[in-house]
Amino acid sequence: MTTRFILGILLLAPAFPAAAATPQAEAAFQFAIAQTLAQEGSYRQALREFEEVVRLVPDDPYVRLEFAEFLARLSRWHDAADQARAALELAPDNVSVLRLVGRVELSLSESDGGAMDRAREAFERVVELVPEDRETVLSLGQIYLSLGRSSDAADLFLDLNERVVGDRTAISFLIEALQRSNREDELEELLIAYLEDDPE
Repeated sequence: MTTRFILGILLLAPAFPAAAATPQAEAAFQFAIAQTLAQEGSYRQALREFEEVVRLVPDDPYVRLEFAEFLARLSRWHDAADQARAALELAPDNVSVLRLVGRVELSLSESDGGAMDRAREAFERVVELVPEDRETVLSLGQIYLSLGRSSDAADLFLDLNERVVGDRTAISFLIEALQRSNREDELEELLIAYLEDDPE
């Protein structure tokens, strides 16, 4: 459901009332209204419009994704998680959905014992699909470190360091992971190479 599609529906709706009455057309109309209200800061009204769109097209993962992102912006993490999980069921390999699931579940991890594992699984799938995704790799590596899986974190950061050369944040996490996992030879080799490339 692209912006161009939505605008087309909005333009055609007055001229073709019968077509506009279809659930898809009505959903596109309500979706455009919801996004506009959200941008204007009318969050309560936007919430009602998003809920109506979900009622009209419950099997559209993009609608679920947008609704989840809207709820996350309001810090309604449990509601956002519900919508993100629904989107994931509808589009299990959609990278945008997986990223959002990981982010939302991570925000719930302090209050939900299973949220960290769900975040890890989502981020792991993103890395499988897009191994050069820097932000996701960094998030997943930090999860591994928090779980005591330092060697797994080190392997992840090593791979990222090869794909994104010179990323200081990735290198600092890699050094920490190598230290924690007692991989001293690799750490020494890394530090020597890093100092040669950047003496300062």
